[in-house]
Amino acid sequence: MSKHKIISLVITAPLFISVAVSANNIQEEGLPLSEQEEVNVVKPLPLDWQKKVVVGQVLDVNVYNNATVILKDNGVETLSVDGQILRVLQNTHEVLEILQYL
Repeated sequence: MSKHKIISLVITAPLFISVAVSANNIQEEGLPLSEQEEVNVVKPLPLDWQKKVVVGQVLDVNVYNNATVILKDNGVETLSVDGQILRVLQNTHEVLEILQYL
């Protein structure tokens, strides 16, 4: 091999390795970091959010993201949201019961 081929191989090999590692990390982690941060942002609840919680309706995503899961039992979650206790279906977030208003 000539010196030019060896030098070009030494220079380009790390580039190919770093591209392969970057692509592998994106596939393992899912979303890129900037998009993950956007998804994980929890917005504050609006003042009238409790009026929008209705038995039989799907709980608003923002309300669910602000909730704390108290209990999970047979596909039903009991949530605490800003002093209010709700029971929702785990998969669909359909409101089953409004247990407590504070």
